Amino acid sequence: MSREWVLTSVKLIFAFGGIVAIVAFVIVPLWRMLRTGPDPDALNPYAKLPDLEEEEELEVPIGGDSRLPARSDLLEMARKDPRLTATMVSNWLKEKKK
Repeated sequence: MSREWVLTSVKLIFAFGGIVAIVAFVIVPLWRMLRTGPDPDALNPYAKLPDLEEEEELEVPIGGDSRLPARSDLLEMARKDPRLTATMVSNWLKEKKK
């Protein structure tokens, strides 16, 4: 009799744990998402970019300075690695806002 009681108790504990896990990791996040709605900026790649004023002009130094590469080198670098170029432009925009 005691062995059956132990097995039943273990089964109930695992069942309760499974129910708690389902509620905590599935139902609660779904409820929060339905209550607040999906994040509209989650899939928008442009949402995290800084806003630029229409009249603002960016000064990008090209040529003239011996420390900077030539314009043709910059264009070639942009063609080879667009991600690096996007990162550099983003950093320039952040510096411009400061």
